[in-house]
Amino acid sequence: MNKTDEIKNTQEIIEGVLIISYKKLNKKLYFLLLKHKGGFWTFPGGAKDNEDNTIKDCAQREIKEEIGLNIKKEDLIDTGIRNEFIYGLEKPIRAGKKGITYIFVSKIMEEKFSSFHNIEKVEWLTKNEVLEKLEFEDIKNLFNKAFDYITKFSVF
Repeated sequence: MNKTDEIKNTQEIIEGVLIISYKKLNKKLYFLLLKHKGGFWTFPGGAKDNEDNTIKDCAQREIKEEIGLNIKKEDLIDTGIRNEFIYGLEKPIRAGKKGITYIFVSKIMEEKFSSFHNIEKVEWLTKNEVLEKLEFEDIKNLFNKAFDYITKFSVF
């Protein structure tokens, strides 16, 4: 093993979550999408903090911070879907570090949301509407995988 391999193997990994929340209404699935104050649409989620003992703790905290919902751990389902990547320059403190995003799904019936943490808008949308609003291809791909998981395992 050369020096470069050793550096790669000891590189800090930043873990995070993306929570695909959904509800079924009139035999149709709707998904919770957030519009950040920066103008882009995405799902609740973010990086694991020191206060989070587990990645599921992170998912619980992120959805509480972003839209004010208290989700029980048992209502957060780990899909097994992962997204591994290297951070770009958008967040200089993380640039060049490896990231792993864990994808959770959660059925939500709550209709009252509080916008916090840089969130401008919260909407329930159909699959096609979600795909139209999402800008980033990697998030679209993760959403499609989560959609397949939800429909395949009938977690609704």
